[in-house]
Amino acid sequence: MNYKFGQHLEVSRGFYNHHGIYIGNDTIIHYSSPPESNDDGVGIPEVLGSDSQVNAIHKTDIKNFELTGNPESVHYNQDNVYPPLKVVARAESREGENGYNLWGNN
Repeated sequence: MNYKFGQHLEVSRGFYNHHGIYIGNDTIIHYSSPPESNDDGVGIPEVLGSDSQVNAIHKTDIKNFELTGNPESVHYNQDNVYPPLKVVARAESREGENGYNLWGNN
C-alpha cells in the first residue's frame, strides 16, 4: 500500500484500534512494545490503568504495524490538520517516551 509521509494510520487489533504515524521508507512511529520484546504491551496492568514500562514510542517497519490487517488513514477536519513535516517532527520528538496507559496516556 502507498502511504504518505506524515499520514496518521490506524489498524484494527481485534478489540482495539492501534495508531501510528508513517514517516517514510516503510517506517512507522508508534506507541508499542519493542519488536524484540515478547510482550504485546496490552496486559492487566495497562487495562487497569497502570503505566507500562514495556510500551514506548519507537520506530518500526510498517510490516510490524500491519500485523492484523491493512491500516487505514485517519481523517480530520481540515481546520485542525498539521502539515506532514510537523506531524512527523512531533512524533519523533516523543520517541523513547514510555508510560503508556490505556486510559490516560494512549
